[in-house]
Amino acid sequence: KQKTAYEIRLSLVGSEMCIRDSIYAALHKRHLSELYEMRDEWSHNGYKGLKFLEDTASVNDYVKTDRYVGGIFDEGSGHLHPMKYLHGLAEAAKGLGVKIFENTKVIKKEDDKLPILLTDKNIKIKSTKVILCGNAYLEGLVFKPMKDKLAPAVSSVMATEPINNVDIVLKDCAVADCNTALNYYRLDYKNRLIFGGASIYSNITPKDATPMLFRKMTYLFPSLKNIGVEMSWSGKIGITLSRIPHFGKLDSNIYFAQGYSGHGVALTALAGKMIAEDILKTTNRFKVFSSIKHMTFPGGIFRTCLLYTSDAADEEDSVDLGGRRI
Repeated sequence: KQKTAYEIRLSLVGSEMCIRDSIYAALHKRHLSELYEMRDEWSHNGYKGLKFLEDTASVNDYVKTDRYVGGIFDEGSGHLHPMKYLHGLAEAAKGLGVKIFENTKVIKKEDDKLPILLTDKNIKIKSTKVILCGNAYLEGLVFKPMKDKLAPAVSSVMATEPINNVDIVLKDCAVADCNTALNYYRLDYKNRLIFGGASIYSNITPKDATPMLFRKMTYLFPSLKNIGVEMSWSGKIGITLSRIPHFGKLDSNIYFAQGYSGHGVALTALAGKMIAEDILKTTNRFKVFSSIKHMTFPGGIFRTCLLYTSDAADEEDSVDLGGRRI
């Protein structure tokens, strides 16, 4: 029996996702006023899961740091393991007849009546429809209508050793601050602190992001200054000026979706569904989203430097450590 889309989604997340709590943390008063607006908007639209944390003492019931001036506690949020979700999607797709060819690098598109893709092994792939969804990893395959609207950035995450004797964050609670280039963290099932952030507005992946992440972590939690780090890793993300995803078509046969700006875990599944609907001509949702006008990044190859400058200006009240804002 073929599974419905709902059954596939349910089997993908399964035991890897559950409803857990989250906190949106304010580093200064401007953040706090933005959270008031967020609470009012969400409440107006019927969401009842938010509890406002008025001051540092209220935040300390959940997160043991004096760096936050307030926040919002969200009891209706969900956590999942992104890599396991990705593997689950792949298995579900293969179960429906999809063939996946890993390590098949496409280097360019050749002009023809139908799209022809050329691999790095000089193999030609012909298809009636092509979907470009590599985001910041497309490299030489990016076309001008896509490239001008996207800036690559690098985001990094680290995992500490298990934290057994220090009370820093409520178990099963994820925390994110309100900066544009935000920090985010939670404890995993081994009691390791998974700490992410360290946004680098460049197409160059750092050899080791640990020192930068460790500095940010210990700014929030000085008691962890002697904790060990088990691992750290980095990956590219694609950012648009508006932080809204950029969808479109290069011609009638080539679709693209990019620029999730750090929200790809949730939005990529929606993008795939809308592209499939457009190919099958069942809805016009993709057409609606692709009609959103996106501003071109100024600066050409220097556009990521300008993006960093704009984010730094947006976070003028945040703390500056060694030239990097947190």
